[in-house]
Amino acid sequence: MKKILLCLLLTVGAVSADDTGFYLYGDIGIADTDFATGPMVGLGGGFQITEFVGVELGYNNFGETGPFDIDISSVSFAATFGTTLSNGTFIHGIVGFEELEADGRVNVGFGSINIDGSSNEPLFGIGARFGGDGSTSFRTRLISHDSGDLLTLTAGVEYRF
Repeated sequence: MKKILLCLLLTVGAVSADDTGFYLYGDIGIADTDFATGPMVGLGGGFQITEFVGVELGYNNFGETGPFDIDISSVSFAATFGTTLSNGTFIHGIVGFEELEADGRVNVGFGSINIDGSSNEPLFGIGARFGGDGSTSFRTRLISHDSGDLLTLTAGVEYRF
């Protein structure tokens, strides 16, 4: 019964809010670990459930920021919780999890070792969305991945349907 009530409340919120619906995004930025700092890209989509709550699914490529220049990427799922500060400016918190993937080849004195590992890790951060022409807006985010071992600062574009 509680699940049905929650679904009804979310549906009512989605119908009555002005800033709801599906969107796609693309981000570029900087990824920083204890080993290296480098460029990163992210692509994904989301659904703004209500004016205050949304969900996102994305792919992130953090480049060669692992030890020994190992490539790191992830598939992430997150919830966003926020509010509008002024017309067109939305600030939000981000909480979720992701599957981090590390791939590469490490050369050692007698040959090389292939690295292929993954782990499920939490992510959290803050972000802001700035108005554009109505369907297009700009965004920026600071996210802590892997319990703080990987930080990203990004800027990007959202397109809302």
